[in-house]
Amino acid sequence: RDPAKVPSLPNVTAIKGDIEDKDSFAKAVKGNERLFLLTTRQDLEVGLASIAKENGVKHVVRISCL
Repeated sequence: RDPAKVPSLPNVTAIKGDIEDKDSFAKAVKGNERLFLLTTRQDLEVGLASIAKENGVKHVVRISCL
């Protein structure tokens, strides 16, 4: 939820995005190789993974917070 709290790791950039704004989400993930998707909104996970793939993300890891 707060990218500043993510430990600094080589080749990793934490990005905060709004999963309910599909255009904002697409812009945030565009050009990234991997996406670790953490959400409690299972109703959005499949759609978000599809948007990510459409924007060039090669690997989507969905992590459930339930």
